Amino acid sequence: MEATIPTELLMRFLRATPKQQAAIDRFLARNGDGEVGAELVTHARGKVGRLEYSADFNEVWLGGKFFDLSSRARARHCIQYLVECDAFDAQSARHLEKEIDPYVREKCQLPPAAEIKIQHYFTDADGKLKRLRTELVKAAGRNGRFYLNVR
Repeated sequence: MEATIPTELLMRFLRATPKQQAAIDRFLARNGDGEVGAELVTHARGKVGRLEYSADFNEVWLGGKFFDLSSRARARHCIQYLVECDAFDAQSARHLEKEIDPYVREKCQLPPAAEIKIQHYFTDADGKLKRLRTELVKAAGRNGRFYLNVR
């Protein structure tokens, strides 16, 4: 049996919060054959300003430039957390040590670190992730808070 998904539900899924996405996944599991839901999750995208992202944040586009974050869990979860918190300006910025890092460490199953800096999340051999961080992740002053610059 092939599942059909109402347009309204599909549009909500494309911009779904994690709680909404879980509810939609349960709906698809009950009403579809599983493959339809998996295919939809793989191809679903969200967009905020010049930032586009896959539903799982494994793929990110910033101003049309593609970044593969599938093997960069810390960068992926940092961006995901800031998107989920609507942290897109200095007023909505989140604190690295108190909010962002605990989320990332929980998702990546990492032990606490003695000292963490935002650049520790965005390291790779060719420096592409450093460029992503420089363009996308901005400090809100010197108070350890960060947001996504999507304008």
